[in-house]
Amino acid sequence: MDRSRPSLGARFRGSLVALGTLCFIAAAALTASLADPLGALRATMLGVGCMGTAVFEWRTRRVDLAGHLLVGLLAAVALTSVAEHGTDTTMLPLFVLGAPFSMFTGSRRAGWVWVGLFLFLLGVAWVRSPAPTDGRTISVVLATVGAILGTAAVTWNFIEVTGEQARRLEATNHALEVEREAAHAASRAKSTFLTTMSHEIRTPLHAVLGLAELLGERPLPGEDRAAVLQIQRSGSHLLDLLNDVLDISRADANRLVARPHPTDPGALAREVVTMLQPRATPGTTLLLEAPTTPTFVHADASRIRQVLVNLVGNALKFTPSGTVTLRVTVSPTPDDTVAVSCAVEDTGIGIPADQHDQVFGAFHQVDSSRTRSFSGSGLGLAISRRLAELLGGELALVRSAPGKGSLFRFAFAAPRASPPVDDQPVEHFASATAPHVLVVEDDPVNRMVVQAQLSHLGVPHLAVEDGLQAVRQIDATIDLVLMDCQMPVMDGAEATRTLRQQGVRVPILGLSAEASSEARQMCLDAGMDDFLTKPVSRRTLAEALKRHHGGPPAAHSPATDLPG
Repeated sequence: MDRSRPSLGARFRGSLVALGTLCFIAAAALTASLADPLGALRATMLGVGCMGTAVFEWRTRRVDLAGHLLVGLLAAVALTSVAEHGTDTTMLPLFVLGAPFSMFTGSRRAGWVWVGLFLFLLGVAWVRSPAPTDGRTISVVLATVGAILGTAAVTWNFIEVTGEQARRLEATNHALEVEREAAHAASRAKSTFLTTMSHEIRTPLHAVLGLAELLGERPLPGEDRAAVLQIQRSGSHLLDLLNDVLDISRADANRLVARPHPTDPGALAREVVTMLQPRATPGTTLLLEAPTTPTFVHADASRIRQVLVNLVGNALKFTPSGTVTLRVTVSPTPDDTVAVSCAVEDTGIGIPADQHDQVFGAFHQVDSSRTRSFSGSGLGLAISRRLAELLGGELALVRSAPGKGSLFRFAFAAPRASPPVDDQPVEHFASATAPHVLVVEDDPVNRMVVQAQLSHLGVPHLAVEDGLQAVRQIDATIDLVLMDCQMPVMDGAEATRTLRQQGVRVPILGLSAEASSEARQMCLDAGMDDFLTKPVSRRTLAEALKRHHGGPPAAHSPATDLPG
């Protein structure tokens, strides 16, 4: 505790002690004027004792010991007074202070000891009185006994009440602490469950989408091609649902992050409309009104795309026939920022007025009955609003009515950005520039998918089943490593650390079905150069290879220059 600046309570107690000391000094002066030197000495002792115990309490913070010292001083001074004056002593009113002083600063047992001592002193005073059987003396003694016992009883009762309140408060605090720990345990269990399920679902989903992508590029009969495309759409929908569940969990934990880079909102809108056009029913028309001149802003394109996909996807789902229109406006401002407004309007079934305030709630659906006509998780709008807030904007339901459709508006402002130098992904590598890749993947199906993707890109590769084999087989011919993170024998993080310690400096790209920031950071901390979340499309893989492969690698350079 900082003693240089005493608390308000300490200053208040100090003021009371000072006033009490002044009273004792005044009493000493008055007693001395009445030719009572012993009385003046007693008053002086009490004044000095009060001040001394106050200083002792301030220096040591021993309130209990200071209280007992003060009560003992009162008892010692009172003994000399009652021995001289009996019940005529001016110290008689101080007898009632023993109980509250000692009970508050010590314990009930100590309080009753001091009560007994002052009752004994009262008996001494009665015996020392000139006429102990006098009615006035008896009255004074009885009144003093009553005051002592009454004060002790009130103090005892007050301590019992405050003690019970303290016990209740302690029990409440304990219950709250138990509930808090239970909530934290439930949150950890939920996070663990979501992480595990995400990994277990993404692993086979990577194979489903990867093989469907490769199969869709082969010359197939019309019905077979349509079936493959439906597999891709259904797999993408399942991946979107999985991402929604993970995002709502991250939003609840305030762990959503944005990674801004130069983005053209108009181009994003065209991409979304092209992607969602197949979802439109035969009686529904999907329209786009967006600027054709590129205007780049510094924002997270993936988060903007996610909001637009949710809004347009919902509009298409709830518009069996009619039109769905995505309008994007870009308005530069004088302060070098750009105001972006994205409005999604449909002529679908609409939303009742009493449901407007609930559409942004997690898992909420306007029709939640078992016979509802439209499927969905009820997460899209809840996540979209969180993402809009993450981007510094807002998402609002402007209007909606049953049978008249709905209008949602997503608006945000972002700094103006320069166009990216090269935003075109690599679809095929020339043999002279293609990197030689080591694929480290324990799942045989996923290993086959990655190898097929690399073969399609014209990238030579070698595949092994775990991190230990990668450590043993890597050589100077390897230009880049695709490293799965969770593997038996030796996982990706441990294999990466081992390779870095051996001086291997080639780029290592982590592949993981665990889509969490913790998994990403763990891989980067281990020495990986990038982190790709399964399922990985061929385009994403090509962009990553282009981003990290440049020039002849120094496969076994000294470890002193290793990253991290």
